[in-house]
Amino acid sequence: MDSDSRKPGVVGLKQVLRGLDADRLSAVYLADDAEEHIRSRVIERCRMRNVPVIPAESMSVLGCAAGIDIGAAVAGVVRDAT
Repeated sequence: MDSDSRKPGVVGLKQVLRGLDADRLSAVYLADDAEEHIRSRVIERCRMRNVPVIPAESMSVLGCAAGIDIGAAVAGVVRDAT
């Protein structure tokens, strides 16, 4: 992940897909080493919702950036409520 000010707000496939369906996410981070079925599902849903996908170096890096002690395949940035 880069040093940009956006921080993941939801972590995990189910939470990210729910957030996309509810139009609550402004961007999605996707780990380069996530399983292909997860990657393709997230990429397709983001494409449908016109939400950018930002590559993350690995699941361990993404998990750390999201503030959890395990790897994460995907994390979403929640839109500002303002």
